[in-house]
Amino acid sequence: MKILGLALMLTLAAGTSQAQRVHTPAAGTPERRLLMDALRLRMQRELNRPMIFEVRQLRVLGSWAFAEVVPKKPDGSRFDYRGTPLEQEWRDGVVDEASVALLRRVDGAWRVVKLAIGPTDVAWWGWDEETGAPGRCCRIPSPCSNPAPGCAGRPCGAVPSRPCRARGSPPR
Repeated sequence: MKILGLALMLTLAAGTSQAQRVHTPAAGTPERRLLMDALRLRMQRELNRPMIFEVRQLRVLGSWAFAEVVPKKPDGSRFDYRGTPLEQEWRDGVVDEASVALLRRVDGAWRVVKLAIGPTDVAWWGWDEETGAPGRCCRIPSPCSNPAPGCAGRPCGAVPSRPCRARGSPPR
């Protein structure tokens, strides 16, 4: 009986482990559409502009999702920040093209928990600790073991203009 109980526990644990794998919903799937719609509504509300996304990264783990997107005009051209609350920062060159968000599924609907529009630094650093989200979902890279000058203490790839010596090549 103990062996049967142990086997059942191991089977349940394996099933839970399977369900807790990070995955990226494919383009066109209902899950991805729901995630992008939730993010789009929030960003359109913040920027007062319609948009579509170029998805750089989308990671889902259980009820949490992390997205790195590049907003585009509905015709697919570069997003224009003129007339938005970020216009001056954009003109000053301190708005990156990508935005990041942490979403959580609550009562079957995806909601944006954290959002950084155009951050020029590692805005998502610590989101896992602040929200209780799993770090594997939040694309929290580990700090470089051998950073380039000026990168000390930041995660690999955090300073786009400097190569990460630990990885041997510049971050994307």
